[in-house]
Amino acid sequence: MMRSAFNKIVALGPRSFLILTEIWLKLLLARASFACLPESFATRIWFVSQSVAKQEKPLSDAIKKQAKVDLIVKLLQIAVSHHWVALTCLHRVLVLKNMMDKNGIPSAIVIGVKKNDDTLAAHAWLEVTGNVVADDEVYTRGFKPLMVKEEAQRVLLGLQKTC
Repeated sequence: MMRSAFNKIVALGPRSFLILTEIWLKLLLARASFACLPESFATRIWFVSQSVAKQEKPLSDAIKKQAKVDLIVKLLQIAVSHHWVALTCLHRVLVLKNMMDKNGIPSAIVIGVKKNDDTLAAHAWLEVTGNVVADDEVYTRGFKPLMVKEEAQRVLLGLQKTC
C-alpha cells in the first residue's frame, strides 16, 4: 500500500514532486504556527507571507492558468491525504492561497457561516475566478458568505477551531 502510494508520488515528475513537498511542508508549518504561536501572531505571519510571496508573471493563457490551478489543487489533496497532523479548512485555505499567489493566480479567501440547530458553523474556502477550488462546491453552498479577501483576514482566528 505505502509502496504504491510512493510510486504514484514519484511518477508525478520532479517539478510536481517539488511543489508537492512545498505544499506538504507549508501545511505542517500552518498547523504548527497556529498550535504553538499566539493566534494573532500566527495569522499576521501567514498574511504577511502571502502579500510578499514571490510573484511569477501572471498567466495570460486561460488554459495554462487552469492547468496550473488543477495541478496545485491535486498536489494539495495528495499532501493533505498523506499528512500525519490534523488539518482544518483554515490550514488548507492559507496554504492554497499562498501557492496561488506565488504562481500569479488571482484568488480570494471566502468565509461563510451556517446555523446547525443551535450552533453556528463556519468554513473557509478559496475561489479562483468565482469558482470554488479544492473544496466541495455543494458543501460550500450551504454556507452564507460573510466576507471575502481582506475582510476574511480579520476573522480567520475564530475559524481554526470550528472546521
